[in-house]
Amino acid sequence: MQIRKDIEEDYKGTRKVLYSMAKNVRNKKNESSEVVNDANGDLLVDLEDIVCRWRNYFDVLLNIRNDFFPMQ
Repeated sequence: MQIRKDIEEDYKGTRKVLYSMAKNVRNKKNESSEVVNDANGDLLVDLEDIVCRWRNYFDVLLNIRNDFFPMQ
């Protein structure tokens, strides 16, 4: 709990630690996730598995079977 003590002391003083922490959070770039869930909810971390999952996801999403207007 040293960080808590440092923050409390800093808050009563110059607040340099707090401003530094806020600056780091603000400047942090949005990072994309490197893991994806498969259709069963299990995590995929291998790049090839992730690409395959996205391919299958969009294939299902964009290729909806339509029984009302059959393809001719």
